[in-house]
This record gives sequence, C-alpha cells and structure tokens, in this order.
Amino acid sequence: MRFELTPLLEWAAKQPVSPLMVSSIRDILQARSPKREDECIELIQQQYDKVLVHGDPAFTPLEKSFAKAVQIHSQLTYSGYVCPAKPPAKVRENLIVVSIGGGAVGKEILQAAQQLHASGFEADCQWLLITGPNMAPEDKKSLAKHNCDNLQVVELADDFIDSLSRARVSVSMAGYNTVMDLLQTETPAVVIPFEAESETEQLARSQLLEAKGLLSIVRENALTADTLKAAIIQARQQQHQRPAINMLGAQHSAELLKLWAEQHMQTCKKRLRYELASTGTRAATLGNLC
Repeated sequence: MRFELTPLLEWAAKQPVSPLMVSSIRDILQARSPKREDECIELIQQQYDKVLVHGDPAFTPLEKSFAKAVQIHSQLTYSGYVCPAKPPAKVRENLIVVSIGGGAVGKEILQAAQQLHASGFEADCQWLLITGPNMAPEDKKSLAKHNCDNLQVVELADDFIDSLSRARVSVSMAGYNTVMDLLQTETPAVVIPFEAESETEQLARSQLLEAKGLLSIVRENALTADTLKAAIIQARQQQHQRPAINMLGAQHSAELLKLWAEQHMQTCKKRLRYELASTGTRAATLGNLC
C-alpha cells in the first residue's frame, strides 16, 4: 500500500498544522526481512505519533512477532481485541459450520469437509458450508452439486455469529476476525492456517491458541478428509472457555482516538498561541486553520 500511504504521509507532514498520525495494527505481524523491519521502525519514529495495537499484551505482546517493537515502546498502546459483542449463550445444536472468509482462497477446506460429510461422519449433524463471495463461480457450482438434506452450501450466512454460537464445531482458516468470532462464541474449532507465500501470521496465532487448548490445527499441506476428521474429534474434547483477555478493542480504540485527538488539539493551540505572540500574522493564519 506504499503507493497510497507514502504520498499521504508526505502531504500530512507539509500541513501548517500537522494532524495526529496513528497507525493501527493487529496483535501478530507477518514476518519480514530485517531490512524491511528497520524501514518500518524508521517510518514510525519519523512520521507517526501513536501505534494502536489491536491485542492484549497479557495474551501475546507485539514483540513476540516483531522483536524490534521495543524500539517504539513509548508509542505503543494496546486497545484490546476488536471483535463483535459476545452473543447470548445458545444451546449447541447438531451443526457444523465450515467457512473460508471472503473465499478468494481456502476452497480445499470446503472440499475436504464435503468429502468428510460424504463418508458418513457426523451424519446426525447439519453441515453448513460457506463459500464467501469471492470464490470462483465454477468452484461454487461444483460444491453446490452436493447440497442435500443435511448439507447446505451458501455464499454468505444470514448471521454468522449466531450460527457459530449454535454450532457443535467450526472449521475455518485462522484470520484475526475469524479467531475473534471463535473466542467470543467459545465454539469448538478446527483451523487450517493460511500459509501460502511464506505467510506466518495465521499459523502463529493458531499455535498460540492451540498451546492453550483452545482449538485444533490442521496444516494446509496435511489437509485431507481423514486429518480433518481427527481434528474435529480432538477439538470437541478441548476446553472452550474464552481466555481472560481484553475483548473491548472497538470501544477502547474509539475512546483512545478521541482522547489523543483532543490532546493533540490542545498542544497545537498552545504552540499557536506562543507563535502568535512572537510572529504575529503567520501564527494567526495557523490559528484559523487549527
């Protein structure tokens, strides 16, 4: 996104009254080369006032995935995890939800689930396979051929959180939003982390949660109907109580941004009053802008 962000940062730096600059990031960062990490640190130190981390350091500090974060420690603030409100407790139904986010990747997960369903596993369950809007039309059509009394293939769920909160088990990838949904609904879960092109974020998040007994992992290169079956059985035997972590990230982010903006404005006004007393016309112009 440099082609968008770099010109924006350059524009902001040239304004008569510099705006408050805040970077918003997730709890676990993608591994990068040391050179790229140094560039990030330099950019933060030169161009940003704050870095808002959507996570909880008691659960996993940013330094665990980005060791050089210690160099910008004074600029870091944790908001807590950003997620939907915890839904009311629901009675678990004979429902298995299989989802792949937007659907641009992950069709192999739905295919493995369909094969497992065809084997007769959990035949007393309703299987809900969610393709997402971005799956290729031919792949959607191929999966839809297997619709039957206890298997439904849909593009989007009417209420995904409600479906999860009622499900006996969830099968999905391990993106930030999906994992937050799983923690809020305390649903037994199997995740298949996205690992293509040296991606590390989803695997790191999954391994952290697996170590705490909160979900089961199947690696992409090991995904079959049989490995998925074993993982589902294991997931249903694990604990599913949400860990004691801050899940109020949406609320706290709004509160922090409002507070920082007010503080920044007061700082600007003090500086402008000083300049007005010493330089006159230029500061008065800046004051009007502020």
